[in-house]
Amino acid sequence: MAAPVQQLRGTHMQIQDPGSVGLDAARLRRLSEAVARDVGAGLYDGAVLAVGRHGSLVLHEAIGNSDLAAGRAARVDDVFAVMSLSKT
Repeated sequence: MAAPVQQLRGTHMQIQDPGSVGLDAARLRRLSEAVARDVGAGLYDGAVLAVGRHGSLVLHEAIGNSDLAAGRAARVDDVFAVMSLSKT
């Protein structure tokens, strides 16, 4: 049985069943679990995960905090300043 399709608040995109685009739902759960472990270990405050394939969104979730000092939980619609990710 396919996972139910979720409507994302404030957008027309829907979360699709990963299997419908050839992705393994168990492996996507491992990604979420790994990020949650890293957040729990204090490696970073939080993250928003978005995974898509062939124009379909199959994972969109917020983990941890977007503002740790204020105790604000991360939300899927958070915007982040991203700089220097390609430096080694």
